[in-house]
Amino acid sequence: MPAIKNINLNNESILITDDENKLWIMGSNDNKRLGYGDEGKGIYAPICINSITLSESEYVKQFYVGDYQTFILTNEGNLYLSYLNSKKGKGSKNLSDSQSSHENNDSESINHDNSESDSDNDINNSSLMHRVLDPIFVRLSNLTNIDIGFIKLTDHVTDMITSKTSILFIRDNKLCYYMPDRIKQSYSLELTTEIVFNFYNYRIINFPFEINKIQRGKNFYYINCGKYHNIIALSDENDSLNETYYPLWIYFQTNLKINVDNIHYIGNVSPPNLFVGHENMIYHYNFFKNNLELSNLFSSKIISISSNDSSEILWVFILNSDGLFDVTYSSLMTMICSNSEYLDNLIDLNLNDDENCLIVNGNYDWKYKFIEGNMLINVHNFQYYKLLDNGLLFYEIDKLCYISFSEEQFSEESYGTIEIDKITHDNRNYFIYTFANLPNPITNISFTNSLIIVQSDDNYFYHTFNVNKNFSVNTFTNILLKNHNATNIVIDKHLIQYKSTLYNNVKNQIIFNMRDNDKQFEQALSLMFTSFEESDSSIGIRYIHKGEIISYGEGPKRKFYSDVISEFYEKCLIRKNMLTTFNSEKMKTFDCDELISIGKILHIIICYGKNGLQFELPLSLLISIKNKPIKIEELEYFASLEDPMLVENVIKYKNDPEKFVDFGSDYEDYESLLKNICGISESDQNFCQYIKQGFNEISDIANLHLMNYPTLNYYISGNVIIDRNMLIKNLVIHYSIYEKLQIYREDIVKIIKNLSEEKLKILLKNWSGTSILLNEHYYKIEISDRINNDIIFTTCTISILISHNIMNHLDIYPLEEILTSTIVNMIDV
Repeated sequence: MPAIKNINLNNESILITDDENKLWIMGSNDNKRLGYGDEGKGIYAPICINSITLSESEYVKQFYVGDYQTFILTNEGNLYLSYLNSKKGKGSKNLSDSQSSHENNDSESINHDNSESDSDNDINNSSLMHRVLDPIFVRLSNLTNIDIGFIKLTDHVTDMITSKTSILFIRDNKLCYYMPDRIKQSYSLELTTEIVFNFYNYRIINFPFEINKIQRGKNFYYINCGKYHNIIALSDENDSLNETYYPLWIYFQTNLKINVDNIHYIGNVSPPNLFVGHENMIYHYNFFKNNLELSNLFSSKIISISSNDSSEILWVFILNSDGLFDVTYSSLMTMICSNSEYLDNLIDLNLNDDENCLIVNGNYDWKYKFIEGNMLINVHNFQYYKLLDNGLLFYEIDKLCYISFSEEQFSEESYGTIEIDKITHDNRNYFIYTFANLPNPITNISFTNSLIIVQSDDNYFYHTFNVNKNFSVNTFTNILLKNHNATNIVIDKHLIQYKSTLYNNVKNQIIFNMRDNDKQFEQALSLMFTSFEESDSSIGIRYIHKGEIISYGEGPKRKFYSDVISEFYEKCLIRKNMLTTFNSEKMKTFDCDELISIGKILHIIICYGKNGLQFELPLSLLISIKNKPIKIEELEYFASLEDPMLVENVIKYKNDPEKFVDFGSDYEDYESLLKNICGISESDQNFCQYIKQGFNEISDIANLHLMNYPTLNYYISGNVIIDRNMLIKNLVIHYSIYEKLQIYREDIVKIIKNLSEEKLKILLKNWSGTSILLNEHYYKIEISDRINNDIIFTTCTISILISHNIMNHLDIYPLEEILTSTIVNMIDV
């Protein structure tokens, strides 16, 4: 499997370079803009771009995903673009013959006599400056069957500026323009045509003067010819309805020596806005007069804020002695706040309707502060951070956190987050969340407005955020480069999403009383129909001992589910080696309603714990649930888990039936042998169809149609072996003396690492009510001086109260014994 060498990000998409210098792509795929996959369906596993192989010294310099195409520019000047989707792309329509002939006339080169030009020449053709020519059309050829992958548009490209629909780029010190649609001349930019494979066209922009040097600004190109200054950018001003971006030429005359870094262009407003800073003075461009005017802003600093994908400037602010002012939409100023010492360290800000957020980076002793109704966040001690549209992501002290600027709380299943704190100001709440399942150790973190990429040693993980539903994962998911020629089966964990619809907006909670001698599985069968006839019903569990309620809440409910599933496993399944089959004799004792109830029980527990059952269900049931034939490669995957030696000996005969017979098997063909190893029986389908019915009544399985059978198996089983590293990561220990706290933490971690699997299951069940590790919950321990020689488990809050006397004991064995002794009764304290 190739290894990842580098990753480039753009908004909702990921471009990967492997150690063989091949490129791979994945992400949101609206309009099939990534060049592969199905239109509108996200690409969750990287696809290799076979048409591109970088040289040894070559790397990706710029990566951009537009509305309809993806653009890749390398440091060696090669510019690639994805094929345009012939069904959805804006250039897919063929133009009429009359339009085509019009193109041939207008697309010829327009030559200008520059023999008398020098750096101080006037641009004296005013009629040329202001006329708008008829549109020039770019006609795509009829080769629309070639619409998969990437094509090289051209070479010798040193830079590009992107928009949603088009790009500007520099080739051999000439400014060029590409878009997959009609090209409309604007501001007298003369365009000549270059054709690639009679298929995709780009245009060279010709100016009525000689170009010595093109400089790159944030979102524009700047050309200086003596006292004449030219800015070429992309604007949708003339076609804002369709958001089609055309070249815009802004020009003015001044004797000022302008640094390109002091030019601030805002193209997302109409008309576009332009500010120039020079020696503490600020100039504003007048689009109607085509000149630069001195503003009344003295001793001021310009601050421009880019969009989260850095493709354009969204806001421009003026900072002076009076305060911070928004001048994005005109030269008129809107005050954000008065000046203060903190604004000298302002690096970013976010404007909201009611309260603004200002990001500063200063050596202050505070993390959050409110001034004049604005929230200030100091990122000085954050190792990684990213300001988003609705909040701030930051990494600090082994936790990746998110401060939400919205008062609407997240559900845990939306982003796999846990609420850990809340900031309240003027009756407004700012919720702080941390991400569960963060990989460890952290080597690097990268962000876009929609993606989080975590590097952990040589592994890379992605997590989506604020994205549309066609590309969304709510946990950190390993990025694996699967060789398309290999037959290896990979579990696509990114497809797994556990739904919790039964526990949201519950209108009717049905309480069941459980007694010491109750058989949990039989009780569960009897209550399934009564409790889940309505989709807005939920179960509540109370444990009764000698007529008294001794426990009630989430902990007892988890214990109930854990006991139910254990009884089901013992009574109804037969474990082979790694796989299971049904106990046919036991299954025959259930009627149809009870089988449907079994299906409900299984899926309720899977969705509730969000981590599977910790054992495999028979493959016969998985085949019934997915309702698709299982592939030979998938059978080999499961058979290798069950009997790897046999599979290794027989796989060589899979394509040779005669030698397979000579092998001495009792089965007529290779597939029949694999099914027998996996325990797949046609007779099981009689009761599997009823279990499937109950399973699906609880919830459909998200992305089921995209899952292979190993992935579906993982959805159901989860981690069969407890992930000790995840438990340690989710461990939270409190004690008043910091020095001792570190020693006690080491003792607890040592116990967790050294326990047997069975002992660890007992500890988890004592702690939380279930032996299944709850990945999205913290496991809390509080060490207290207030209790003597005691340990108290509180399963509802997943916490343990331990006497300091026990923790302070030189030998940790007594603590280990108490923690892993089975609790018979759950008692509320």
